[in-house]
Amino acid sequence: MLKTKVHGIAGSIACLIIATFWTSTVLVELTGSAESVALVKRCIIWGMGILIPSLILTGVSGRILGRSSEGNLVTKKKKRMPIIAFNGLFVLLPSAIFLDRWASSGQFDSAFYTLQAIELLAGAMNLFLIGSNIRDGLRLTGKLAVFPVSRISAIVFMISMLSVTSGKAESIFQENDHCVAYRTEKEMFFMANVEVIGKNCQVDFKSQWSDQKDQVTFEVTVPIHSFDSDNSKRDTEVSEILNADKYPHLRFTSASLSVDELKTIGETGKGEVAGILEFAGSSFPIKFPLTISTTANISLIEGKLVTSFSTFKISPPRVGIGGMIADTKDYLEILLHLRLDRLGNLQEIIKSGIQ
Repeated sequence: MLKTKVHGIAGSIACLIIATFWTSTVLVELTGSAESVALVKRCIIWGMGILIPSLILTGVSGRILGRSSEGNLVTKKKKRMPIIAFNGLFVLLPSAIFLDRWASSGQFDSAFYTLQAIELLAGAMNLFLIGSNIRDGLRLTGKLAVFPVSRISAIVFMISMLSVTSGKAESIFQENDHCVAYRTEKEMFFMANVEVIGKNCQVDFKSQWSDQKDQVTFEVTVPIHSFDSDNSKRDTEVSEILNADKYPHLRFTSASLSVDELKTIGETGKGEVAGILEFAGSSFPIKFPLTISTTANISLIEGKLVTSFSTFKISPPRVGIGGMIADTKDYLEILLHLRLDRLGNLQEIIKSGIQ
């Protein structure tokens, strides 16, 4: 009786620890900084001090119990245990050690994400196998008569994926922001869609008028390194993709606009501005739809350009083999939220149209 309890407790502890490792790894990849990833990897190393003994105790106690038991369920449990032990000792433990070292040194490269993908697969496999053994153990003790799938594995998996799935952000900008942003989506583990937003409030605006003062072009510039997505690792990757060390700014230069066109935008509350978007040493013609909104405290120019990475000759980023961990969709929104009171003398002209 005692051996049965020890076997069940050890197996449950191992299952719970693996589920915790798996879920925390996924969540920190979605929402955490590089420092948070490193902390989770270090905690996993500490947890291995409990997981490995639990797996060994589960295997030893199961072998002892199996000597006095026969049947199809016992045979299945015995066949699963070598796979569980191999994954634990030769996949999960070495993976945890290497990932901890790499995360501590800031080495978040393809090798890191490939090994992490392997670790997650091995963890999911062990979670299912241990859960199946717990199910069959309950059947053997008569506490569970019919159970077609491993409920423990299924419940843990569902909770994990519900935690991973992220809803749409209700609001990117605060009312008083003078900022730009990007928004895209990525698919995590081939099933969970997660919204990614990067915001940049270090906006520089310049305007240049014609000699007759009837035409104007304006320039909006932001430093690429200042985009903030609440994930420093992701922000570093964005800077690398856009070659920010060599080309540190993203710049939009408008085509010439007449005073009458500016007034019309103010009168109608909407318009479209053509121009050139420059980054990473390349230039792309775009047309940006704009709207004017006015509150009691402030007037804003807002805009949303719906486009794609491929339009700008960028390959959507992937993490893991074949994008298994994260596969960014070929979808991109460029968003504006600019305060009229920070646009120089354009404010007076547009506001004259509003009034």
